Amino acid sequence: MDHYSVYYMMTPRCVLNCGYCFRDTSPESLESEMGISDIMKAIEAMYHNLQVRKLTLSGGEPTFLGGKVLTDFLVILDFIRQFKHEENCDNLRIELLTNAVLLDESIIDKMKGVVERITITLDSVDDEILTRIGRNWGNRKNYLERFIKNFTLLFEKGFDLKIHTVITPVNYDGIDRLVRFVLDNQNKFRITKWKFYQYMTYNDPAKDEVFGISDELYFKKAREIESLCAGSGIELSFKDNKTMQDSMVNLTHFGKFEGFYLKNGQRTRALSRHVWEYQDMNQLVDDLHLDIKLFEKYHKLVY
Repeated sequence: MDHYSVYYMMTPRCVLNCGYCFRDTSPESLESEMGISDIMKAIEAMYHNLQVRKLTLSGGEPTFLGGKVLTDFLVILDFIRQFKHEENCDNLRIELLTNAVLLDESIIDKMKGVVERITITLDSVDDEILTRIGRNWGNRKNYLERFIKNFTLLFEKGFDLKIHTVITPVNYDGIDRLVRFVLDNQNKFRITKWKFYQYMTYNDPAKDEVFGISDELYFKKAREIESLCAGSGIELSFKDNKTMQDSMVNLTHFGKFEGFYLKNGQRTRALSRHVWEYQDMNQLVDDLHLDIKLFEKYHKLVY
């Protein structure tokens, strides 16, 4: 039986305000966020009906689920424990994409046995750039300091670690310094994977003017990164705009899948029914008009 991976954007809420983020924080969007019982229902449906065996919990900020600091998030983590089995093919693997602002050692300990991989975004080691991006926001200052503290602790606790970096004109010239920083600290927090994104427009001209970057510049920086990381043992991946468009199938915070397909040469957004209304993955793929080859390329698990 085929198994799949799903990216679940649990909430549009966050405790930071990153300038390139595409989350919708309108009142209507916040009101549509699923409650605890529906989130549980969605996870059960993904596991039993859609054969999802890798689930990435993202947001917004998933630890701020429901607008509550950690409480709802921890309830969901405890619920997920039932999908952990000794057999690899039946184990629901969890990756947490977080800014780690709300994490401390007690919370990290509660994640053990549920979350396998922790991914934190780090776009720069320059405090001014982090402030311009929105990582140092409100009373949540010292993002780099918190990153080092949390990643070191997570490494000591045995979690698999990954970094995400979004390449934009704001941090472009400092990427080399960022790479050297990470490589120099592999004894403190050894990462296994590092993904570099090209900023992708969501039809927001104001954001595009600040963060938009050409394919030429993005791929030039990607080649430089590959050269700097050669022999490091870190698995690098690069997600340019086309790759993001080809692979984008996400479960939204209101319980429906979002996908994109070509219609008359135009990229068209499609929304599914609620996830628990599907009996198998084929129904979902058909509803979203997805290219099955692309879907399987990016979402079918290979053991």
